[in-house]
Amino acid sequence: MALSIAEILWGVNVPVIKLGLQTVPVPVFLSVTILCAGLLTAPLAYRHWKPVKRKDHLLIIIGSVLSISLGNVALLMGLQRIPSINASLITLLGPFLLFILSVEFLKERLSFRTFLGILIAFAGAAIVIGKPWEATASDQMVTGSLFVVLAVFCEVISTLMFKPLLKRIHPYQLTSLHLIWGIIPIAIYSLPYLYALSPGRTGRSGYLAIFFNIVLITIANCLFYMGLRKKKAQEVGVFRYLHPMATAIAAWFILSEVPSNKVIIGAILIFLGIYYAEVKRTSKRLLF
Repeated sequence: MALSIAEILWGVNVPVIKLGLQTVPVPVFLSVTILCAGLLTAPLAYRHWKPVKRKDHLLIIIGSVLSISLGNVALLMGLQRIPSINASLITLLGPFLLFILSVEFLKERLSFRTFLGILIAFAGAAIVIGKPWEATASDQMVTGSLFVVLAVFCEVISTLMFKPLLKRIHPYQLTSLHLIWGIIPIAIYSLPYLYALSPGRTGRSGYLAIFFNIVLITIANCLFYMGLRKKKAQEVGVFRYLHPMATAIAAWFILSEVPSNKVIIGAILIFLGIYYAEVKRTSKRLLF
């Protein structure tokens, strides 16, 4: 449930981010939203705080800079150049990479059920998104797509780095440290551009996007690390396919990006994939 809700919130957040970027520069938007989310999580982290070894702290810093300072910048740069639905299609690469690399680097046992569930959910997500690649490719589209691919790699690598740390660090503590450390380089860079937050420049839609982005980031990150703590890294990827479904629906309401008429069929396949990979197996464990 935690992983499902986290991915749905992240999916809704994509068009929210794109709405905010219409009036707020990328570094300023990132700095304000992620730093506030990290500080908002800090009181929860304080209640579960444990001393962190120097090596673990270094891994947190490296993983945070990769996923936030590099990954989020790459994602937002991509979203400025391609539709949010196209970006969601590219992020479908993530679960496959996570499945393969978790077996290789974390020495997790290969699960055929999880892999088959990922394939089923992948088919559903592809149907939800439709065929955005049929549009004429341009330099902007190609550049934007490459930025999103880079963001996917950064996210997968950071997940593989953080998974072992959750055995020693509480999810709230990791969430707060991850958000704060990851945003520091961008926050320093964005200082000269803070004037962009003036009411005349940002507007009502910009402030609303910032507010909802802070709330969504805070809740989604806490839930994600709670789920990652209890799941194998390869099992986390299948929930990623809820992301494009949520993005397609949210983009319809927020940005008027009308999704494919096949959303219902795709949604059914996504839930079947998740059910086969996770729910059915969990039910058996509960029964026995």
